[in-house]
Amino acid sequence: MRSFVLTVFLSVFAVCVVSAQDTEAISKGVKLIDEAQYRSAINYFLQLPQSVESEYQLGKIYLSQAQNDSAEIHFSNAARINPISPFAFISLAAIDLQKNNMVSFPQSLKKARKAAKKNDVLLAEIAQICVLGTQKDYSQAMDVIEFGKEVNSHSAPISIAKGDLEFSRREYGNALSAYEWAVSYDKTNALAYRKMGVIQTMARDFRNGTTSLNKSIELNPDQILVYKNLSDLQFLFGKYEEALVNYQLYLAKSSPSIDDKERYALILFFSKKNEAAAKELDIILAENPKSVVPLRIRGYIAYEAGDYVKGADFLKRFLEIQNPSKILQSDYSYYGKLNFKLKNDSLAIVYFMKSIAMDSTKTDVFEDLGAIYSRLHQHVKAVACYNKMILNGFPRPNGLLLAGKEFFFMGTYLKAAADTLFKAGVIPIQKAQADTAFQAADSTFNELISVSPTYAGGYFWKARALTYLDPESTQGLAKPSYEKAAELLELGDVSRSKKNLIECYQYLASFNYLAHERDLKSNPEASKISKANAIVFFEKSFQLDPTDARTKDILTQLKK
Repeated sequence: MRSFVLTVFLSVFAVCVVSAQDTEAISKGVKLIDEAQYRSAINYFLQLPQSVESEYQLGKIYLSQAQNDSAEIHFSNAARINPISPFAFISLAAIDLQKNNMVSFPQSLKKARKAAKKNDVLLAEIAQICVLGTQKDYSQAMDVIEFGKEVNSHSAPISIAKGDLEFSRREYGNALSAYEWAVSYDKTNALAYRKMGVIQTMARDFRNGTTSLNKSIELNPDQILVYKNLSDLQFLFGKYEEALVNYQLYLAKSSPSIDDKERYALILFFSKKNEAAAKELDIILAENPKSVVPLRIRGYIAYEAGDYVKGADFLKRFLEIQNPSKILQSDYSYYGKLNFKLKNDSLAIVYFMKSIAMDSTKTDVFEDLGAIYSRLHQHVKAVACYNKMILNGFPRPNGLLLAGKEFFFMGTYLKAAADTLFKAGVIPIQKAQADTAFQAADSTFNELISVSPTYAGGYFWKARALTYLDPESTQGLAKPSYEKAAELLELGDVSRSKKNLIECYQYLASFNYLAHERDLKSNPEASKISKANAIVFFEKSFQLDPTDARTKDILTQLKK
């Protein structure tokens, strides 16, 4: 009998010694789980000597990944290795809950609580296992948490467990409050600060989120996940360069998953590092050609790089396999833009319309759609697009310029059709329609001038429209507008506006030359003044373009 008792005592003593020796090793694995490094954690625990806690931790990992069969195997191993360990009872409770054995589950949970005694860390573990898997029991978890509070009313682990419970049922305000209590109980708890930062990120609270996550890093810079969390917050607020730095820190410390690599490529894309992003994505797509997110971003990058054929191929493949409910407005927009660049106009219109149906506030989509309608000579639809842009907040002067030009292009298109029909001996109605379009252009440019009176483009395009309404320049309708356009253009960078200035000078020179010819006999004095003005403007034009032989010849004749 004494021998038996001694054997049992020695075996228990050995277990205690091993347990003490393994505490640090188990703790390292648990940190990997806290950092969501599940593959590394699995490999780590499998290399340790098999124990009740290592098997329990393996079961917990698989449970968090919804791999219930694998979780049950390891939980069963834990219960078999040391049936009286608190981790054995927690394991059995986890199995019962996931199998929906609601008769034995409370009994297993009761045994786990009893085995945990007044250990608040173990009680927190019990509460968390109740909400970890696909099958959850919030009521039982809350009972354990309340008991844990009775055991230790200032327990940070219990408060974190309550925060995790509230987070699981999407009561984010309650979760944040619980984590804040955890911090008040343990001001050095980096995990609680990190969890606070995650919720504050979800609430788009940049200031407090940044404070919480930086505090977590200050307390424990050896963490892994916190750098990703901080990167996510910075990315959310468009701080892409900072987000990239922190995500690179996260990648350097972690064993990145395919999702991590995709996220990295996305941050590179938003940081305007498209070449680096493309390399990362090409590696991913080489392994999995049907990887949805990489196909999307790769298509975006190809568009930005001007590789429209390749971009259209990427997004075509993406749209074929992506769940329709997960397609973004930008997916349709980019695919429309790619087809617009490839002049697949009918297909581009289809996808621009899909994009607008999802979000009708994107001015760039209306601008490209308007350009397609313009190319197809559907000018009224193009004008409607530009008006919609103005309503959506597009700068009014820019929108008016686009709309006015569209009326002008409509007029030139109709006039060309009218001229063709007239030559064929048909009296065209397009002539009147063209004049109406030019009048609409004139009105739109007048509105632009009233909004931006110092913008030369308004006067310049108004003058162009008026030349069509006064083709022989007998009324001089375009003269005041060309004069004002020239005046404003001369104040700016002449090298950039040379072409438009030459047009202004040529019109004004020609107008004065025609006036000189017309008044030559009836009003010689006026004719003399007009001739002098014509010489001035022809000379200005010739100074900008000394290769213009026609202007040179006219000047020679006028000066004789």
